[in-house]
Amino acid sequence: MAALPYVTAPGNIKKALDAIISASTPERVTQDFVKTILQIPGGSGDQMTSFLKKLGFANSDGTPTDLYRQFRNEGTRGAAAAAALKKAYEPLYKRNEYVHELPEAKLRGLIIEETGASDESSSVTNVLTAIKHLKAYSDFSVRRSDQ
Repeated sequence: MAALPYVTAPGNIKKALDAIISASTPERVTQDFVKTILQIPGGSGDQMTSFLKKLGFANSDGTPTDLYRQFRNEGTRGAAAAAALKKAYEPLYKRNEYVHELPEAKLRGLIIEETGASDESSSVTNVLTAIKHLKAYSDFSVRRSDQ
């Protein structure tokens, strides 16, 4: 059973992604960057730093990836967000290559099946909400140039 990435305050995902678009690319995506520049405070900022790494926006040492840079570019943002979604939720995509097309109830069921969590688990709701936030930026009709 896979542990799928999420944050406990999923509304911060949109806030962080919008801030990434408008902020300059940092030398490293650190907790200071997330808390100060992206303005995600406290423990939520700590979670967001890890979440951005799981999306493939930062390497383990915090350096921004090409995916991070592509997300900042309006012309490649949709494809980059789609690639990040597929990377972060790869176990779900192994079960169904069209995760992003599933209705909410079926996606919830797939998350429960993959994680083994109960339907009432807050982690299931948080994963579902994280996926919905990422899908809002994603364009699955185009391919990234480095694929």
